[in-house]
Amino acid sequence: VRSADLSTMDGNAEKIFAEGNLKGQALVKLVFPIIRKAKSEGKWELAEKWIDRVDEACLDADESKDQSISQLKHYYLHKEDIYKATKRYDLLISVLEESLAHFPKTLATKKSLIAAYIESGNLEQARSYIESKLDWKRPNWYFVEQLAHVESEAGNDELAWKYACIAFNTRGSQKHKLELHLLIAKIAEKLGKNDLSNDFKTLSILVRSEEKLPLNDELLEHIKNISDASLTVPKILQKYREDIIDGINQNREKCSGEIVWFP
Repeated sequence: VRSADLSTMDGNAEKIFAEGNLKGQALVKLVFPIIRKAKSEGKWELAEKWIDRVDEACLDADESKDQSISQLKHYYLHKEDIYKATKRYDLLISVLEESLAHFPKTLATKKSLIAAYIESGNLEQARSYIESKLDWKRPNWYFVEQLAHVESEAGNDELAWKYACIAFNTRGSQKHKLELHLLIAKIAEKLGKNDLSNDFKTLSILVRSEEKLPLNDELLEHIKNISDASLTVPKILQKYREDIIDGINQNREKCSGEIVWFP
């Protein structure tokens, strides 16, 4: 069945499948290579046809072995890719929730579920899910970032700004916060902080260039409008340090005075 040509692989597999003798692990070994190739070629309907023929109950879920990802997790990942590519968010959310029921510690799946909630417009579900995972004593910056994303989509820009600043101020390399740079730029622009918005787009460009990562269309367009060629990552971080701290502490009463030491 393993052929360089997807159509041939599919045709041969159909002949074997039609015989009716292929079940369980034998079927998995037949169809998983076809699914992978179909996905790589964007043949999502074909990939879905074969994944739907797999009996989930026969898949190995043990991840304590040398293999890093079990058959069952591969199954869920295949379905996730298919539903994400075809923008069927109800099915995507359902399979992600099912995957987390089996593999509750998988952060990547939690991230995908949050993104699916947001993309499908289920902002209240996204907000509720994120808040259930957040420990504000030691917040995971990614979850705080996504909470900022939710509030921005909901039009709560001041609250979105606060959460975005909290996320930005937590520990973590800038190379992991590329999407956060753009979220901050978006929220800042809505709040009239145009210089900050432009400089955070520049920050994203600089970090992506350092990491040899591609630029999206928005950033390619922004390059044309960069007026200060002397900007560096450290300069931008220092320039807006107080703005970020102010964003975190917004709506808190500020006090000033003199500290007096008593003997």
